[in-house]
Amino acid sequence: MFNNYAIVQGVDHVVPVDMYLPGCPPRPEMLLDAILKLHEKVMHEPLGPKRKAEQAEQRAAGTLERYGTMPSSFRFDKVKKKQWLEAAAEGREEQLRIESEYSR
Repeated sequence: MFNNYAIVQGVDHVVPVDMYLPGCPPRPEMLLDAILKLHEKVMHEPLGPKRKAEQAEQRAAGTLERYGTMPSSFRFDKVKKKQWLEAAAEGREEQLRIESEYSR
């Protein structure tokens, strides 16, 4: 997200990132806000049998999103997310990942 010498660029493509926290070091308010947002996200995520049932429904409808392979930078940008889902349907996720890496 930030481009400087102390940050490995593109690491969010390898390690899943749920929340970006700006600041170095981040202010206490920002840290608390990020924790509360993450808590909210976790509380609304179905777990166990409910998650399996939801995934089975999505798989049957053809709308199951494979977030494990989607870079986090694509998840929150609606245009990029749509491009990723179209590429995933065609089986060219890696091509899109490479193209986006070189277009920076």
